[in-house]
Amino acid sequence: MNEIYPMWVAAHGIMIITPVNWYQVSSPLKLMMDRLVCADGGNPDPTRTQGKNAELAKRIELEGWDYPRHLEGRLFSVVVHGDVEGAENVRRSISDWLCFMHLCPAGRTHGGARPLYRILETLRHEPRRSGHRLCTAGGGA
Repeated sequence: MNEIYPMWVAAHGIMIITPVNWYQVSSPLKLMMDRLVCADGGNPDPTRTQGKNAELAKRIELEGWDYPRHLEGRLFSVVVHGDVEGAENVRRSISDWLCFMHLCPAGRTHGGARPLYRILETLRHEPRRSGHRLCTAGGGA
């Protein structure tokens, strides 16, 4: 994850390509999703929780701490492959997760899905707009 965090933060766009594994994302992708909370903000001041004082951390979290959203505004696209049912559920799950972190879908237009080459062009040319909301949470891709 120490190698992955800086790449996510530096990226203008993210493309996740994954197979369907028994109606779910693969284990390595799920592990990355679970750990990316740190790159998206997490606890902005670990000293406030006195290390791993879970009771104190929970109290501070419930009171609300500033959640910086380091990944906000980056574009994303998700490509899911599966030869059985489940591909759409996996795509939606990943897209919802990325929208929750305030990344913005690059792969849908009002007319439906965009061709992969158009998505790649968008990811390559669209400047990252840190601090600006490019999409609405829950917008999906």
